[in-house]
Amino acid sequence: MILGIDSGSSAVKVATEQGVSSFPSCLGEWRERNLSSTFGKDDMEFEYQGEKGFAGTLAKYESEFLRQMMGSTKAHEDAKIRTLIAVHRYGGPQNEIVVGQPIIQHNDHEKQKIKDMLRGQHTITVNGVTKTFNINRVEVAAEGGAVYWALNTKAPLIRIIDIGSGTVNYATIEAGRYIDKDSSSLEYGAESTKSQNVNSMVESIIAQTSKKWRKEDVVLIAGGMAEEVQNLVSSYYKEAKAIKVPYVENGQIDFAHPVYANALAFLNIARGLYCV
Repeated sequence: MILGIDSGSSAVKVATEQGVSSFPSCLGEWRERNLSSTFGKDDMEFEYQGEKGFAGTLAKYESEFLRQMMGSTKAHEDAKIRTLIAVHRYGGPQNEIVVGQPIIQHNDHEKQKIKDMLRGQHTITVNGVTKTFNINRVEVAAEGGAVYWALNTKAPLIRIIDIGSGTVNYATIEAGRYIDKDSSSLEYGAESTKSQNVNSMVESIIAQTSKKWRKEDVVLIAGGMAEEVQNLVSSYYKEAKAIKVPYVENGQIDFAHPVYANALAFLNIARGLYCV
């Protein structure tokens, strides 16, 4: 089965041929509970390689030591567990996946670390159901920039701003090629700072990107806050708009919320890589 998995620090977004789904990225310690309340469909207890823990909404409400690891790389154990839970929930016995990595650390060394930690056979138990599956192939795409490959566009120059919870990726694609000098990551995001001043965050993004980008450029905004910040971004970049990626669910074409833009892009890349 092919999957596009965006293992963000706020939510894990998954795209398959059946559609898109997500669950909270929260992880935390496991413990015996005297009062076993239910908090939602994303309550999860997991066990992997001898480690037991809570995940999703159960971790959010019942773990004392909640962790939602952020940063400029996804080459860490938390991202691995989030991804394996995603495959447990939405994958099959044999899987081929594409995952993401912030642009600032999208280099061969970090990408190989991610491939090595995910590729192979895994056994993980989620909510009492144990599954053993293989991840046969893994590729690592650039977060934000990959969104271009989910679009049907003939625009010669596309700028993309991808506002995540832990990082902001900004990318430039011209004639179907990355322009590295006009692309990078900002090491803050919608949930990674003490200040939650959205206006100031957008002003900072514009201050950085406008060093290379022009006001009249086509700018597409991805991420969970895309619709919220569209007007703020378009006050400078006149052609800025929140992106909605087309996808098929239950045989019908729909347009996904911008939060799924990376996951759907990863799925499209996976189709090109694996469906041959």
